[in-house]
Amino acid sequence: MYLKLVFTMLFILSVGRTVLADDYNHQHKKPVTMQMKTQHRIMTVINNEWNAAKKAIDSGDLRSAEKSLQTILDKSQYMEKFVGYKNADKHAEFISEYHLFVTHVKNLRDKISGQDSSAPESLKKEIQDSCIRCHAKFK
Repeated sequence: MYLKLVFTMLFILSVGRTVLADDYNHQHKKPVTMQMKTQHRIMTVINNEWNAAKKAIDSGDLRSAEKSLQTILDKSQYMEKFVGYKNADKHAEFISEYHLFVTHVKNLRDKISGQDSSAPESLKKEIQDSCIRCHAKFK
């Protein structure tokens, strides 16, 4: 009898927890709009190209790195129209971060296109830090 009561209580608690969690998620998740899906696709391309650029730089393949960085710059032009998941009302701050990101990517691309492999680590770090700051504030 005692065991049956314990199992019944555990069952009720687990169902209650699930219902409460679903209710919380429903209330606190924003719906994913078509614009948000487009933003995710663009950012996925940028992320993949960034990983390819870092790998190419590390292996000394500056031509491939330059190509990846140019793709990032081509895709990043769409970022100006992005709406942050968080802090969407601070679009001017987002644009400032966006311009800083583009400047860093251009600097690295220009350095590499001149076949100058000096100081890529500091430029890579600036880009990475820019990504982290922006995602922390707007994603």
